[in-house]
Amino acid sequence: TAVPVSALAIGVGMTLCVAGFVGSFQHSSERWIERSVPADLFITSSARVSGVQNTPMEEGLADELAKLPAVEHVDKLRVLPHDVMGLRIYIVSLNPEIYGTRGKPEILEGKLPTWEERQQNKVTVSENFSRRRNLHPGTRFQVRTPTGEREYEVSAVITDYTSDQGVLFLDRRIFVEHFKDTRVDTFELYLKDRAQLEVTRQRVTQNWGEKFNLYVLSNQELRAEAKRLVDDAFAITYAMEIVAALLALLGVINTLLAAIIDRTREIGLLRAIGASRRQVVALFVTEAGLMGVTGSVLGALAGYCLGYIITQVVGVEGTGWRVPYIFPTAMALQFGLAAAACATVAGFYPARKASHLNVVEALAYE
Repeated sequence: TAVPVSALAIGVGMTLCVAGFVGSFQHSSERWIERSVPADLFITSSARVSGVQNTPMEEGLADELAKLPAVEHVDKLRVLPHDVMGLRIYIVSLNPEIYGTRGKPEILEGKLPTWEERQQNKVTVSENFSRRRNLHPGTRFQVRTPTGEREYEVSAVITDYTSDQGVLFLDRRIFVEHFKDTRVDTFELYLKDRAQLEVTRQRVTQNWGEKFNLYVLSNQELRAEAKRLVDDAFAITYAMEIVAALLALLGVINTLLAAIIDRTREIGLLRAIGASRRQVVALFVTEAGLMGVTGSVLGALAGYCLGYIITQVVGVEGTGWRVPYIFPTAMALQFGLAAAACATVAGFYPARKASHLNVVEALAYE
């Protein structure tokens, strides 16, 4: 019995472990988007989000977008992959005045640099870049740029999930001066009245959509896209969970079938002293259900421990991100009940087989 119970526990534990890790990351990423990506509309070219697939646009389009009646501010975001301190990180340039008043970045160390401090090359870095290269407020580091070697000083460390290698945030004016790059990956539109969101989106699409192959996403749609990307990244893991659960249930069936052979004489004796076929069925089905409950409880305990370790230890070492661990309690209860129910159903066939044993042959069985 220990083998199928252990297999079921592994299946449940594996599922809850991954669900806890993915759920924790999703919760943190959604919270990050809500706090750090506050624009109402996001305009990209050739891809739905900024990254390696989108086509950078000319910054002149910002002036045209700013003329739309409902637009209050237009921020020009550039996401440039660049080698810094041996890591292929993203250098993100934006307008700190707009970002500082609308966004609410989660500051882990230091403080966001003021205008004067930004002119002195004080910058903000992401948590994982800070952890990978031991960067903290006051630390100076070198970056090769098209205009020569530049030295930057860390002013603040914030939570950011743009890249698993790290992110360096620069004032757009400083970025253009140092990197001689005026292109824009995403135009972020802040509206005076969010009720005008769909009207503004339609105007952008009609005026420039076909010409520049634009994607125009609302804040809500961007969050949904980010969640979809996370789900896609873990799709293979979900398939592995299903296979593990099926193998565990097959183990329950196999164990109960083997138990019929081992307990043939016992079953015959029960039938001989008056046990009905229904009672024999109930015996094996209850046993299967208890195996399911036991495996679920052990799996939930293992899933919690493994999920915590993967999220707080392995995940931090692999990505540099430390996300708060959230155990999927509701899922654990649902999956536990489902596993117990499936194990009970899985035990029905062996139970029926046991109840139909010939009593005389069963008593004579050695």
